[in-house]
Amino acid sequence: MGYLFLAFANLAGTVKGYCGKKVSDTVKTTQDAMLANFLRMILCSVIGLGVVVLAGGFGGFRISGEGIFISFISGLSSAIFVISWLFAVHHGAYMLVDVFLTVGLIVPISLCSIFFGEKIEWNHVLGFSILILAVWVMCSYSSSVKSKMKIKSLLILLLCGISQGFSSFSQKWFVYSYDGASIPAFNFYTYVFAAIILLISFVALSKIRKEKKDSENFLTKPIATLITVMAIMLFLSSYLMTLAATKLDAVLLYPLGTGLSLVLSCAMCSVCFKEKLNTKCICGIILSFISIVFINLI
Repeated sequence: MGYLFLAFANLAGTVKGYCGKKVSDTVKTTQDAMLANFLRMILCSVIGLGVVVLAGGFGGFRISGEGIFISFISGLSSAIFVISWLFAVHHGAYMLVDVFLTVGLIVPISLCSIFFGEKIEWNHVLGFSILILAVWVMCSYSSSVKSKMKIKSLLILLLCGISQGFSSFSQKWFVYSYDGASIPAFNFYTYVFAAIILLISFVALSKIRKEKKDSENFLTKPIATLITVMAIMLFLSSYLMTLAATKLDAVLLYPLGTGLSLVLSCAMCSVCFKEKLNTKCICGIILSFISIVFINLI
């Protein structure tokens, strides 16, 4: 059942990625990115509210202080991820961003080993090393598709991968602390915290820059529709991944999920966005898959 949850989570994630790529083409400022993702998190919170009530009534919102803290960490990392992801996709090739998300899986696997005793074997270390090589190849590919990689773009990509890694770890952390019945509440509080953080950041940044942004130019009807679909797919992807985390160890769950995501993203980029899959891109993807094979060798 864990593999089924994982498969549907990645399908939802691919649809979210397609919508996110379309939205990223219209994002010009950090305020735009924060506003778009704040609205997305509000929609996810509403969906999460309904799921909690349906699953266990209003009593389903009760979780301990530790559960609230884990949800806050999840919300904070999610807020950082969605902002950095939009800018990463806007400035670089989509497949490059996906490979950096693959590198981000080092975070949950390492932390699960430290805190929960999940073993890291020699094949995992070798797989991680191959991943670093895949990143180097994909950076070269991005330069041929877009422009030469800048330090700022590299930092955004690293932030994107690391924040996604902490978001994944928080799911596993919650699973180790609570039973499956609390998962809807965890997802709900995650989105609430993410929305609050994004709203505070949006207001603070607007005051610092003292810019009067015309949101109507950004939030057109097509963009609002894309954000709505993204919210639904984000909720489904996160919820199903948390369910998958109850069935699979991190060292198996995240590499397999990343490998499936690479396949789906590759197909989507080629068909929908006409990204040229040249030799460097194919080599980078192959190296990513080889790393995943080694990670799952034992």
